[in-house]
Amino acid sequence: MKNAPSMGKILNEQRNGNTGKQVLVVDDEVSLCFLLRNFLNRMNCKVTCEHTLKGAKNHYSNRKPDLILLDIHLPDGLGLELLEIIRKKDKGTTIILMSSQRDFGKANEKIMDKADFFLQKPFQLKEVEQVIKQYS
Repeated sequence: MKNAPSMGKILNEQRNGNTGKQVLVVDDEVSLCFLLRNFLNRMNCKVTCEHTLKGAKNHYSNRKPDLILLDIHLPDGLGLELLEIIRKKDKGTTIILMSSQRDFGKANEKIMDKADFFLQKPFQLKEVEQVIKQYS
């Protein structure tokens, strides 16, 4: 397992113009999106937030992010729909599902298996950092 870069190194890379991963955060909780965007920006990621399934689909079709943090329950549908769309075309994008729900039913669990990781809400930012480093 490789050693994680220090925060100082990451900040120096940002100052030197190095770009990080393109990340799409999809969650209807605006405060969580704001928190994740600020945290991931400090990890040298370029972050876009979407709050609906429609917005996330549109973003994905126009720009292919390296990593997606995807809430399962959105105001206009299930994030699992986006997961299925992406996995039909793209196995390379890292997808991390997020939800406070614990039981999803057998049909949805099969779809969820297509994700790279699942974060149970509420989660600690340290967990997000560890998962992103694992899939970098």
